[in-house]
Amino acid sequence: GGDWTKFSFDFKTPAETVRCQLLVVSARGITGTVWLDDISVREIAHALPVAKLAQPPVIDGQLSDACWQAAVPLTKFYHVNREAKRAKDLTTAWLAYDDTALYIAFRNQDTMQHLKADVTERDGALWTNDCNEIFIQAPNGQARQFIINALAAQWDGRIFQRVPGDPWRADGKWNGQWQTAASKGTDHWIVEIAIPWSNFSSSPRETWRVNLARERHGAAKELLHWNQFEGKFSNVDKFGYLSFRDGTALLPRFRDPPMKNPLAIARKTERFKE
Repeated sequence: GGDWTKFSFDFKTPAETVRCQLLVVSARGITGTVWLDDISVREIAHALPVAKLAQPPVIDGQLSDACWQAAVPLTKFYHVNREAKRAKDLTTAWLAYDDTALYIAFRNQDTMQHLKADVTERDGALWTNDCNEIFIQAPNGQARQFIINALAAQWDGRIFQRVPGDPWRADGKWNGQWQTAASKGTDHWIVEIAIPWSNFSSSPRETWRVNLARERHGAAKELLHWNQFEGKFSNVDKFGYLSFRDGTALLPRFRDPPMKNPLAIARKTERFKE
């Protein structure tokens, strides 16, 4: 009849982990029976800081601005299918903001001779090209989608639900005011974007929802995004939370990896019965 002792232990799992098993194999200095009760495992969300700028970047398709050099990179993109597994590290994004706009940059590593970039008109079928996509929902509920390819062509639209619980849909009739630029290197292409808050009739305050994505249609066929969930890019309910507080902002990744075999049946065993 000893007293209960509370203890905790932090451990780091691989990025693709979807299930953990706790196994106590030994306990030094203890004799008799050890009872474990009320065991719980919780994820400690790692939030990335997003800096507020005193001076905005020049939107020229380059990453030479001081803000991009200082920004924390967003890496580790995930497949929208394939059980939401982590993709190869070929995509990096950066975020920054001021009172006027949200600024985003992407660096996309690629086999440039196979890059697909042939759409040049506004609101053309950019999703048939190699492209980056940005999904944003404001605190007032207004949600927008922005697409840019390696030629800096633009597509934009609002995303909405017909009724709560319905799938999110895109309406390309909406056109916003935003600035884009792109450049190409020997093994990568870069896009740089400025999206004014006025596109949402809002300002950088409270909590927004964000997803960043990449479509590959040239050297490979892949649909990737920064949040980890299986399904369409535009599922606002599974976007990351971009929270603005006291002149700064934080963005943790939203994770909802699917169970590998949700219909598996566990069989009881007498092996571990006391």
